[in-house]
Amino acid sequence: MKPLVFDIGEIPHDGLEIEGRTDGDFFELPPDDDIRAAGPVDYHLQLDRGEDGLILAHGAVSAPFVLRCVRCLEEFPLHCRLDPYFAEFETEPGQTAIDVGGRIREDLLFEVPSYPHCDEGDDADRACPMGAAFETPSAEAAGGGSDAWGALDQLNLGAKKGSND
Repeated sequence: MKPLVFDIGEIPHDGLEIEGRTDGDFFELPPDDDIRAAGPVDYHLQLDRGEDGLILAHGAVSAPFVLRCVRCLEEFPLHCRLDPYFAEFETEPGQTAIDVGGRIREDLLFEVPSYPHCDEGDDADRACPMGAAFETPSAEAAGGGSDAWGALDQLNLGAKKGSND
């Protein structure tokens, strides 16, 4: 991952606005992974000096991904956008630069769903071809009726009448 490093000394007291796009393989994901970066990370951030050496970053970050649906195993696009985005970076005395790239990488990857479904991607009209195969039938559709407790009340388990009434 190519770092996004900024010189702390260049951040004025009223803040520094940074905007750009990463190049190369920012996420360093394995090539056989079900998640692939589909393009660069776009960022538009304001860096401010906080108290006790904190650097505050706020603005927006986004990145496109290609994911594999856990139901149908087809790939689909998903654009992750964090807007508003906020992060704090602690600095040590004498530190001259901060790398915001690692934190942005982590925050965007946390936004990617663990069990992606293709009908939740960028294509709002897409319906997963396997979606209906994984739906749980309702009690009525399964023939169990809507009153499961009523069916249990009708069971005669050999209990004597009046013993626990």
